Formats: sequence, C-alpha cells, structure tokens
Amino acid sequence: MSHHVDVLKIHFTTADVARTRVASAPDPLWELVLSLHVLQSRRSPARHQKWRAQVARQVGERGIAAEVRRLLFPLAPVATYFPDFLTPGEAAEGVDAGIDAVVSTPSATMAEQFAIMASRTAVPGWAKKLAAGDRAMRHSLGRALRSYYDVALAPSMEPLSVCIDADRAVRTQSLVDGGVNGLLASLWPLARWQEPTLLAAYPRELTVRLDGRGLVLIPSYFCDRFPVALVDSDMQPVLVYPAAAYGTAMAPAVVPTQAGAPTRPAGWSEEALENLLGATRAAVLLAIGDGRPTRRLASHVGVSPATISHHTAVLREAGLIASRRVVNTVVHTLTPLGAHLLGRRGP
Repeated sequence: MSHHVDVLKIHFTTADVARTRVASAPDPLWELVLSLHVLQSRRSPARHQKWRAQVARQVGERGIAAEVRRLLFPLAPVATYFPDFLTPGEAAEGVDAGIDAVVSTPSATMAEQFAIMASRTAVPGWAKKLAAGDRAMRHSLGRALRSYYDVALAPSMEPLSVCIDADRAVRTQSLVDGGVNGLLASLWPLARWQEPTLLAAYPRELTVRLDGRGLVLIPSYFCDRFPVALVDSDMQPVLVYPAAAYGTAMAPAVVPTQAGAPTRPAGWSEEALENLLGATRAAVLLAIGDGRPTRRLASHVGVSPATISHHTAVLREAGLIASRRVVNTVVHTLTPLGAHLLGRRGP
C-alpha cells in the first residue's frame, strides 16, 4: 500500500471568509456514512472498537445485515471517493430530511457521481437501476439507510452530540478570540490556514474554489485521520473533520506549524459549561481536576456512584476525560480537550 499523501486546497475569497461557519449539530448522514467506513475497516481507531463490536452484533440481531452488506457497504466503500449525494445539505434538518434528499437525487447527478466512483473503485451492479430512478430500488435504499441509522447511530447520539458540542465550544472560543482567521487557524494540525487558502493532507489531490459560497465546518465523531470535502461543485462546500477530542492526535503532519497558531483560551464559565453539557455533567468535569476516583467524585457532586459512572461514560466517549483502573477503583482525568474547555493546562 502506498503511503503517499496528497493535499486538499480550499481557496477563499473575502466573501467566503464572511460566510464560513460551524455546523450547529452533528450531521446525521455524514456520521452514518463515516460510521459505515468504521464498520467495514479492520483497523478502526481504539475509540470506535467497542461501538463497532456492538453494532456488528446488533445489525445481525435486528436482521438488517444482508441489507447493509448489499446496499450500504458498496455505496460507501473505504475508498478515496463515495458519491456526494449520500451526504446532502438537507441532512442538517434531520435524518429524515437527509434520507428524503438522498432518494430524490436527480438521475443525472447520480449517474455523474457513479461515473466518478467507477474511476476509483468498484460500482455496484444495481447502480444503473438506482440512477435511472427505479422507485423500488430507491425505496430500498431509503429503508436501508433509516434501519441502519436506528440500529447503529440513534443509541449513540448522546456521547456523539457531547463530542460535537465540545468541538463547537473550541471553535467558538477561537472565533471570539481571533475572528474567522482564528477559527480557521484552530483547525491545526488537521489543516493549515495560509490566507487565502486552507490546506490539509488528503488521500488524493483536490482543489475546491468556494466562489462566494462560504465553507461549512462539520466536526465529526466518526471521521478518522483525514478531513473530507465534497467533489460536486454544485453542492454547498463543506469540510468534515475529526472532532477536537481526536483530531490532534491523529492528524498527519504534512505542513509545518505556522506562526500565530491559536493559544489556549481562558476557559468557559461554569454557566456556559452547564449550558453546553448539563448541570450535573459540568459539575463532574469541573470536579475532576488533576484526577479523582469515582466515589470521591460522587461525594463531591452529591450523586450516587452509579450516576457518576453514567456521566463519566458520556464524557469519556466525547473525549473530554480519560479513565483508568487503579487497584480496586477507577480514576478519571481530563484529556487535552477537557482541559482546553476549562482553560487549564493539559495533562
């Protein structure tokens, strides 16, 4: 396997800088497609292995394994391209709106994207039928997407949402401190902002010209290593990237550090943390400090050890804390992202 890495170049105009924003919530179809990559990959990151094992079992138990293998894996292979119509902008309005947009994709658009796919990887034999607008085929695809979402993603939305909200907090602080330039600079080391171009390591050479449409930044729980951009120039440009809890550790460093990289923020107020995480979860995060065992956390926050275990599990899945067993107790510590939110020096 080649280890050559190309570069993604996203060119901004002044209007694009003004129109750049961060998605307000997890994008259900981006998470769906990227989770399919995790499910298919034999080298999934450690943070996804428990999810992968559970979902592989549940897909079989719920009787949708054949549907997933026949319809979804071939459409979203672990390759340098999958059809852009699988991740429409309408998904920002919810999973149902996104799936409706997928199954309503114009035939010409599907055919064009399958042609791009064919130049890079295998295309399923039924793709022509789907592109031709076969109603039964499109209905089957929509049903498979919804069934998979209900089994694989819906049960994981709480930690997934906390992870995305935490990343948005980092980006918001960067925007407040340094404007859009600060926001784009905060994507280091996943991407480097070299005004007026954003550069990132990428599996294939790709140049995106925003041409006044702006860029939507979409933090993702299931995105791994490289950020992802759309190839279709008629769609709203996006950059999907590993949420801050994971991106720093995994990013391939292909461009040198720039001067003026974002510094650690002053930290969020307790009220802001409560709005972001909920009162109890914010109290748990604040109480962890340099490390606390479960029972001491429970005593400090004033809840039961079982309740603490639930909240620490969500914070751990979101990448805000780490937990390790010491003799007969579990000790919780802040991750760099958790420390970042609190304005503390990372571990």
